[in-house]
Amino acid sequence: MRDYEERHPKTAAHLYKAMHVTYDGTEAGRIAMMAELPMAAFTLVDRDGS
Repeated sequence: MRDYEERHPKTAAHLYKAMHVTYDGTEAGRIAMMAELPMAAFTLVDRDGS
């Protein structure tokens, strides 16, 4: 989430508000927030092997 937040700070702030989470901008705050929110990561896979 840190990378996304750095690239899209305004959108991240809107997401936090929509998810009803409190986040103070610190690394400890980010860890606490992520511990409370279910998250999933997705990775693109090249199906043709090139």
